[in-house]
Order: sequence, then structure tokens, then C-alpha cells
Amino acid sequence: MSLVNSSRLRACRGIVLGLVRPSKTKARPAASPRPARRFRPGLPSATPLEPRALLSAAAVAARPAADTQATIIQQKDATIVLPGPLEPGRTYLLVVAFSYNGRPSGTQYTPLTLWKTLGPQEGVIVFASKLYANAVFHGSAANLERVTRAIKASVDAAVAAYPVDPSRIILTGLSGGGNYAEYFNLKYPGYAAAVVDNSGRVPLDKFKRGTLPTAESFGASRRVAILLASPSDAEFYNDAVKGSLPYYKSIGWQVRFYSFPGGHNFAPIRIYKNAIDWMESLPSWQ
Repeated sequence: MSLVNSSRLRACRGIVLGLVRPSKTKARPAASPRPARRFRPGLPSATPLEPRALLSAAAVAARPAADTQATIIQQKDATIVLPGPLEPGRTYLLVVAFSYNGRPSGTQYTPLTLWKTLGPQEGVIVFASKLYANAVFHGSAANLERVTRAIKASVDAAVAAYPVDPSRIILTGLSGGGNYAEYFNLKYPGYAAAVVDNSGRVPLDKFKRGTLPTAESFGASRRVAILLASPSDAEFYNDAVKGSLPYYKSIGWQVRFYSFPGGHNFAPIRIYKNAIDWMESLPSWQ
């Protein structure tokens, strides 16, 4: 027996007899667990969120079942969104939305980015016009007049075709769409009950001196203005605070301004819902 084998045999005998303790192999220190990837924590309910892809996905997941039954109707002059099966005998609020490029959807700045979700959730009919684009607003006065008459005729046709409450029509838009919503409201005073202007302005320059409507011009309409703008969108924020807000107050409208983060974009859906809740709480809206 070799010396090496003899030593191994003695060692094994010692272990079996309990005379020799087996040598301990130094264990490797346990690897420290990798820190879990930290995700953005849940935000307080009062924290504004942006209506982008993530918010839209969350809104879709949280929609009531009726929302998924919304009906989208494509017409030559507009896209119409109906909030599920219309209830017999009920009349609905009509939201008339304008886009900067004449397309109701397709970019984050077009109205159905917001209203395709918000409309069915709020139980309103949405009429997203295809007739207005910023080029119309900045073109000739004659063409602006012609297009505006055509838009009014198309909205009138929708009011006649669907169970709309004509005393509860809301005009709205983002940026150039907001500008035009304001223009339409002044062009046909009393036609709409409310204006929801997101990062737009009242286009006083489109009216000759002495032709702007007065408080009396709006008759018995409900006269509600909601203005939304972001401080980082300085030009339109200042227009809202220093121009649109005092103007509406001067003609006796009920007006509320909402500030939100995010620049020249749609305000978060949560803020729109807050604004609608405020509007519907007004005695004049009952």
C-alpha cells in the first residue's frame, strides 16, 4: 500500500471511530440578493398624470363594461362616438370636438385620443369634426365663414339625428382646435352651453370692433367656460390666465381654470373629469 493510500485509510478509520473530525470546507459566502428593480410607486390620487399610452392603457383596463360597447360611426364630415346602446327616452350631452389637422384621431394631439375613452365613460355623444383644420383659421375670412357655416350645418344634422339635448352642447379642442371652439362659440352666441378650451385662446382678433357678442347675446344659455393650460406652455398659459379668463368673467360666464403639467398637450383625463363634475354641479347646469 502506498503512503498516500495508507494515510487516506487512517483518516477514514478515524472519522468512522469519531477520533478525527472531518475537515470543514470553507463555504462560499451567500451571494447578496440582487436588489429588486424598483418601479414607479403608486401616486397619490391628487397627482396629475399625462394621458399618453400608459394612461390610456390603464383607462382601458379600468373602463366599465358599457364602455366597451361604444359605437363609432364614420361620416364624411365627422367621426361620431356613441356611448354604448342609447337608452330610449334619454337625451345626451353632445361634445363637439375640433382638431388642428382636420383628423379626429391619429396623433396624440387629435381629439379622439382623449374623447374616445372619456366620452363613453361620461355617457356623452362625441362629434369629432373633420371639416376644420388650422389652415382654415389662418386663411381668408371668406373661407373661414364658409367652413364655419358647413360645420354648424353638420352639427345641426347630428343634433337632429341623435337624442341630443340641444341646451347641453359643449365645444372643445386642443391648441388650434381650442381656438376654433372659442371662435365658433362667439360666432354663434348661445348655440353652445359650454366651452372646454385646452391650450387655446379666445380669438378676439377675428372679430371687428363692435362685433363681439355681449353678455346679452348668449340669451338663456348655460354659459360655462373651462380653461386648461400648462405652466410650461407659457404662451398659451398666459393667454388663458390674462386673456380668456378675464374675458369670460367680463361677459358674465361661469369660468374655471385648471393648470396641469405636461406642456402643450391634453390635460390628464382626471382633470377633465374634475372639470365635468364641477360643471354638472352648477345650478345653471341642472
